[in-house]
Amino acid sequence: VSYADDFVVMLPPGGGAAALEALRSICARLSLTLSEEKTRLVDAVSESFAFLGFEIRKVRNCRTGKRYPRIWPTKKSEQSLRDKLRAQLHRGTRNQPVEEVMREVNQTLRGWFSYFYYGHPQRVMRRARTHVEQRLRKWLMRRHGRRGPGYSQYPPETLYKDYGLFKLSTARPPDPRERLRCEGTPKAGCRKTARPV
Repeated sequence: VSYADDFVVMLPPGGGAAALEALRSICARLSLTLSEEKTRLVDAVSESFAFLGFEIRKVRNCRTGKRYPRIWPTKKSEQSLRDKLRAQLHRGTRNQPVEEVMREVNQTLRGWFSYFYYGHPQRVMRRARTHVEQRLRKWLMRRHGRRGPGYSQYPPETLYKDYGLFKLSTARPPDPRERLRCEGTPKAGCRKTARPV
């Protein structure tokens, strides 16, 4: 049996404690136990919380004054990417074929990007892009027995054009709600196959 064992319950202010007790009761009837280490009550207006690798917090728009949920990858998720890149671009892999190493690096970057390119990841993507560029330069310099940071030998254009490094976009992801607003809501009778009622 598979369980969706990570979830967030959003409630109006003041209802958290009662909901938590009800949740414990429901889990007990299902012979499940909540992880007390991971379970906590959070005021989402003033605090942030992590969920599935994302950091979530309600912030105020400086222009409109309205609050909205801001979502970005957690520090732990950033470190996980760095750890994978460190293993792939380690000095022990410098004798491996460049194409093979780049294929593994790009696979890691594409997977991480596809999952975390949601919400407001611009700053995180910018940091990740800078990190992988610097680590790849260092790896290439070691591969050719050179010293130094490698900025002049391997500028960004060379890394992306000649070595095919996957470029992490720092642009803001499109809001799916904008697409829905532009397309509008289909109504009965607007298509030939629809029958008005």
